[in-house]
Amino acid sequence: MYRKRSRPCPGGVKQPRNVPFTVTTGKDHWHVLLRARAIESQAYVLAPAQWGKHPAGRLTYGKSLIAGSIDRDVPTEFYVYAFDEKDLIRDFAFQKVTFDMSKLRTQLESKGVKFYTTLLLPPGDFSLRVLVRTAAGRSGFTTARVHVPKETEPLAAPLMLDDPAGWVMVKAQERPSRPRYPFVAGDNTFVPAAHAVIATGSPYTVAVMAYNVAPDNVQVQASLEGGGGSPRDLPLSYLGRTEPDVDGGVKLLYELRPPRLDSGQYQIVMNVRASEAAPIRTVSVPVEVH
Repeated sequence: MYRKRSRPCPGGVKQPRNVPFTVTTGKDHWHVLLRARAIESQAYVLAPAQWGKHPAGRLTYGKSLIAGSIDRDVPTEFYVYAFDEKDLIRDFAFQKVTFDMSKLRTQLESKGVKFYTTLLLPPGDFSLRVLVRTAAGRSGFTTARVHVPKETEPLAAPLMLDDPAGWVMVKAQERPSRPRYPFVAGDNTFVPAAHAVIATGSPYTVAVMAYNVAPDNVQVQASLEGGGGSPRDLPLSYLGRTEPDVDGGVKLLYELRPPRLDSGQYQIVMNVRASEAAPIRTVSVPVEVH
């Protein structure tokens, strides 16, 4: 029946659109069943996205996916460039790795890759441009804005953290001029989150990066917005702080425990003040609640 309903396409088979999986069952079945169809068909299977939030709050699972029948090594290159306001490259990072899909497929499909490095940049505003490409010609590109404070410029900015478990961690090549990895508190190493995902009712760690300020004077308040309700305060518990880095920056660690929430997209709004007399810096951080 599957072969009758599926449609051939160049180089593969297009997955017929069925009733979408729920979030609960999809996590266990979406990738497994598509890979099984690829093995029995001996062709790539192209599956259209069937995930999202629907009327009445129904959540479905199944992002677009191309499933192959054979595990292969995937040579991949990572490039990161920091451009200043004159569009000149001020620093860069590069790493080439080969992913063994027979060992890493589950991690790559469930979470993905975190590529990390340290860039040495002078004070100012920069555009980070990141390119990832495989030997087969597939590529991805993204950009992000970064502000590096001046020596006397007070700054306190929040940063959502991620659980490194499940990710494939890739570190850029070491260079003699590079300082040590900055996100370390005692014996604990933590990883910034590009897209924060939190579990309702479970604790979550937030870091506030403080530069050119007395860490003890930093004030932080947080609230949660979204989900169709009014903003709710998020109590923060102070956990500790890191040792100063080469530029004197300190990361203050807090724990927040979100209330019971429906799954969906929210915003954590953080008001950060470097001191009692300093202006408030408001940062909105998108989070996904499971």
